[in-house]
Amino acid sequence: MKEKRGVIALALVAAVLVLGVGYATLTSQTLYINGNASLAQGDVAIDVVFYGNSSITPSITDISNRNGNALAATASAADDSTVATLNITNLEEAGDSVTAIYQIKNKSADIDATLSTGTITKDAKLDVTVSYGTTSLAHGQTTTVTVTATLNATPTNTISETISIPVVATPA
Repeated sequence: MKEKRGVIALALVAAVLVLGVGYATLTSQTLYINGNASLAQGDVAIDVVFYGNSSITPSITDISNRNGNALAATASAADDSTVATLNITNLEEAGDSVTAIYQIKNKSADIDATLSTGTITKDAKLDVTVSYGTTSLAHGQTTTVTVTATLNATPTNTISETISIPVVATPA
């Protein structure tokens, strides 16, 4: 009889375990949430502009051979503008150059920018170099862009060309 009670008790314990595992299996369920997230760019995602005054540093290689024509250059950039100008006159000899320094500010509220130079449009006799104080521009930060235009060959006739130097700001 004792053995029969032990077998019955063991069977009851086994039955309770089987019922518990079965109940847990039947009552346990994993739910999944699937969907899509859409992030929209606002009207003004990045706001990088020229600001302040620009400075010009003309450099002439040999003033005695310049036929009395003075090298002249002007640079300007209005505050909060996306366009700056550089006008140069009387580059006459190979090596004559003008350097303009512009200031740029990232006015974006919370977007950092990376600065780069796009494709420069210019005359073949003019070398144009662009350098940056920094190419990583945090929001609220300022930096400089230095543009140097150098005549690489003495022209045989008067050249009047428009140069275009795109400074590209992309979200970092």
